[in-house]
Amino acid sequence: MYRLTGIKERYSCSDKISNLGNMLVDKPSMISIIRRVMLGTRVSGLSDPAREKLIESSVKEAEIMGDIESSEVQSFINKLTEFLDYDLKTDCRPRGTLLEYITYYAGSLSISSKNVATLRRCYLTDSAGIRLIDGDCDFDVGFYVPDSQDCIAEVELLECKFNLENSLFAKGEIKKSLCTKIRYMESVGVLLKCISSVVAFVSLADNPKRIERKLQSLGYKHVSVLCWEEAG
Repeated sequence: MYRLTGIKERYSCSDKISNLGNMLVDKPSMISIIRRVMLGTRVSGLSDPAREKLIESSVKEAEIMGDIESSEVQSFINKLTEFLDYDLKTDCRPRGTLLEYITYYAGSLSISSKNVATLRRCYLTDSAGIRLIDGDCDFDVGFYVPDSQDCIAEVELLECKFNLENSLFAKGEIKKSLCTKIRYMESVGVLLKCISSVVAFVSLADNPKRIERKLQSLGYKHVSVLCWEEAG
């Protein structure tokens, strides 16, 4: 049988990320605002007034749609502005870290059991702890239901990509930098066919099913695409 090995310590990061992340975990509908602001426009190229206008209009639209309460608006704007300032000033992947943080703390998107263990930077091993599938790839976040021997009874393995289409494709093909990772994900998906499992990218991507169909057309039939906006 298979086991999942990885980091058990809880996810920690800059408070610029966790402050916004905690708000999004508590109310996932607000993720729609993040998607509008960060995927719809290149925020880094905007002047401060233009960025403020984009945030305000996106929040207003979300308020009309019922994604955010009026009492939450100012606190959310403050946390989002703080995050964007941090994002512009650092090279440590704040957007990717934000998505990983949300994914880790919000919990599994597919497992209904309450007996779920969570790991970061995780990979498959056999029951003796020997790593399965060659290479040093892993998954950003993994959720699994352990059986009586701490082997996997059910599992969800997630790779987080804030803007999946931009991260994954170049001229309609998989980027060379991600070929090894996606081949690893496909191999894991094939290996886990015998148990209840999900191997997936999780993203704020627009139209995740279209991206999933593209992956399938390229031969990756065991890799799903989950969208946080839809999941939330």
